[in-house]
Amino acid sequence: MDSQAVDSLIPRYNPQGRFIRGWGALPDSGSAGRVIIDTMINLDPLAFDGQETDDDKYLAVATEHAK
Repeated sequence: MDSQAVDSLIPRYNPQGRFIRGWGALPDSGSAGRVIIDTMINLDPLAFDGQETDDDKYLAVATEHAK
């Protein structure tokens, strides 16, 4: 996954629920709570990019989603 794809996951992160939204338009508050098991596949690229860029936000999102 390239950095642009990983960067697109950050806005999909729901900080109140501490998870990455599975689908739905970001401005749509009705989709803010949608999460599916398939989003777990994004955790490795997030952690990798965090390590490569020294940007803690990637690993923080991956860790919180995993919990």
